[in-house]
Amino acid sequence: MTMSNDVKPKQWYQLPSGVEYSVNYDFFIANQIRIVRSGKRHTYCSAIEAKTFKVVSSLNVEGKFNTDEIELACKEIHREILDGKHGNGTLVD
Repeated sequence: MTMSNDVKPKQWYQLPSGVEYSVNYDFFIANQIRIVRSGKRHTYCSAIEAKTFKVVSSLNVEGKFNTDEIELACKEIHREILDGKHGNGTLVD
């Protein structure tokens, strides 16, 4: 008999293309997303496939984003991936 505590949680969200994003935000932020700054714009890109998630322009005169804004954008992108906005996928081990 398998207890619910013995069930291994799903670790990855696999897109139809075969690309797998971690359901763990810390792993995602450290390994699967890149942020490119150019002038007053930040481009949020996948580090594991040729994909741009979002381009955001700063309203700040100096074109700077604070760390809270960057973290919020990354969390939003991660949630969008897991919600299927960037391709309907399935949870896999």
